Amino acid sequence: MEWVLLALKWMLPAILGIFLVLGPIDALGRALLLRDKTRLDLVKSAKEDSRVLFIYYPGILADGVKSSLKVSPVWAQRGDVLQVSYDGTKFSPTKVVKTVAEWVTLHKADYDTVVFIGSSMGGLLSYDTVPLVVKQVRDIRFILVDAPTKRSDFQKPLSLISLGTWAWWAGPINNLLIAKPYFAATFRGPAEENIEAGVDPEELALRVKEAQRFPISTHNDWIRYMIGHDRLERNSLVSSPAVYIRSTRDTDTVRPEAQDTWELAFGIGLKSMRVDSTHVGYNELPLTWQRAFPEAMQMIGIN
Repeated sequence: MEWVLLALKWMLPAILGIFLVLGPIDALGRALLLRDKTRLDLVKSAKEDSRVLFIYYPGILADGVKSSLKVSPVWAQRGDVLQVSYDGTKFSPTKVVKTVAEWVTLHKADYDTVVFIGSSMGGLLSYDTVPLVVKQVRDIRFILVDAPTKRSDFQKPLSLISLGTWAWWAGPINNLLIAKPYFAATFRGPAEENIEAGVDPEELALRVKEAQRFPISTHNDWIRYMIGHDRLERNSLVSSPAVYIRSTRDTDTVRPEAQDTWELAFGIGLKSMRVDSTHVGYNELPLTWQRAFPEAMQMIGIN
């Protein structure tokens, strides 16, 4: 990770210059020009009589549809799939969960069970959605994948980088000047040894490029949400079947200890599962995850 630290050292003067010279202008542009937007896409189940709804909350730098192309067909074998995407140039978690909750309320007659698939940051969004839908759908279950709850759940140097982005309220100028070099320095595609045979390299490269095109303003909002989230309430979800999936090749994103905080909320009923994958590696290891999700569903009683 030395190249990351060197790149950030090179970028620091430019970032400070923008803060000092263009900061007030950028702040005004953020307030006037940037907008948050949530997109919902529904995939109907192949099972016509299904009363199950999967709600997929992706993590940062991930579109709800494109990041789940290889795994959503597996989910759809057992229920409808609501894919959530964060399309705006700002990110408001309160508005995201409200949008999803309103959709669930509108369609509550169609479902008996809601299963949250919370990938990375999506775990916290799943947690925050429950209070808004618990009266509409009482049977709520969880599949959490590499989901952090606070800054100390991140591995270094990400835990250090997140401190800087927490205070960086990027606007349109930052998006124009900083986003491309920042993501080029801090976000790369998976190493060759972490890519399954048969994966189309061009398609995988496209996923990486898509991730690098997200606005830095949205990215930093995501970071603030995760590291500034209130502590999970003890035993708040003890009645919800849940499984936490840890990707064993995740060596640079989320620490294994992230599961410990989730156990505060779910109690001893939280099941544990290990998958030989990179962090939420649906695109680079699709076969691995196509096998893993049916097992995880069985662990929470979805057959």
